[in-house]
Amino acid sequence: MGAIGPVLMAELAYPNHRATATAMSNTQYSTGSVVAAWITFGSFRMSNTWAWRVPSIFQALPSIFQAIGVLFLPESPRWLISQGKEEKALDILAHYHANGDREDPVVQYEFREIRETIKLEIAARQTQWSELWRTKGNRWRSFIMIWCGICKQWSGNGLVSYYLHSMLDSAGVTSTFHQTLITATSGMFSLACSVSFAFLPGRVGRRPLMLWSMGLMWLVFTLITITTGG
Repeated sequence: MGAIGPVLMAELAYPNHRATATAMSNTQYSTGSVVAAWITFGSFRMSNTWAWRVPSIFQALPSIFQAIGVLFLPESPRWLISQGKEEKALDILAHYHANGDREDPVVQYEFREIRETIKLEIAARQTQWSELWRTKGNRWRSFIMIWCGICKQWSGNGLVSYYLHSMLDSAGVTSTFHQTLITATSGMFSLACSVSFAFLPGRVGRRPLMLWSMGLMWLVFTLITITTGG
């Protein structure tokens, strides 16, 4: 879902709404985190095995809803064109981007763009992987792709998600009640921040937003490291 969902969202969203729509789709992690945290907060005081069974059951529900809901989603226009089903792809683009008008300029432009891109991708499959490094432009593009992947993995959210318990223990917060409460409220704060910032890419730009976010995250985690070591 994390890899394919935003891609389908970008295909189906209207061009002017694409940046906000894809950003909003990523905020749903925080929504699930808030629900999970409050369910855990309510069940940890149970004195039997249902203390962990209840969160586990609720954890499975979103996957069930997704498995059923995916049957009602429209197919990817890119996939349809790659399979030779161009008329169906054009119908989907027209339905979501022009109220069914197949001759709309935006729809026709997107349709031609997707078709030409797929042709280039098919041609690229016949080239060697060394093409990524052969020219200066390709080396720069390859660096951007690799570096963006590294930045995404090193953004810091994993540290807080996976080691919050240890961080709270080191801060002297050892009560299960207070730890689960902090987890739940921090999830709500993360959700509010992520939804608010999801509207910024279209106004501020993706690159400035990414650079500022990386810089501030680096500053925050540097302060956490210094204070933890002290």
